[in-house]
Amino acid sequence: MRMHLPASLNISALRKRLPSPSVAWALFTEFFLIALFGFACLLSIEMLLPTFVAARINLALCFGIILAAFVLHTFLSLSLKKELPPLPKIAFRLFAILLGGWGIVLIALSLIKFPLIASILIILSIIAILSIFRQA
Repeated sequence: MRMHLPASLNISALRKRLPSPSVAWALFTEFFLIALFGFACLLSIEMLLPTFVAARINLALCFGIILAAFVLHTFLSLSLKKELPPLPKIAFRLFAILLGGWGIVLIALSLIKFPLIASILIILSIIAILSIFRQA
């Protein structure tokens, strides 16, 4: 069977088939958020079960890929003049409470084997840092 290739490519017809930059930016934003969530899950599993994830996956490489995706997303956002709409205040507070609760659980589980004085010192330093951010 012979294949016939056109002598010239019709670029305008090809561009009509490709998604617009807005669609590509939205898909990349979704990919970036899913990648961040996946990395947070992997990091949480690594904190709860040390070397369970790190023995199989290089977390530094995953972090580097997500960091590169963040830089690319920022560059695309600035060049396309796109912005993410801010979360509503109630959704932001709910999200902050959920993430804070998950962080408290992870910190509490990791401090179980620590000496009591070290645990108290770490918890007080976290509270001091949070109070500084609260005032800012």
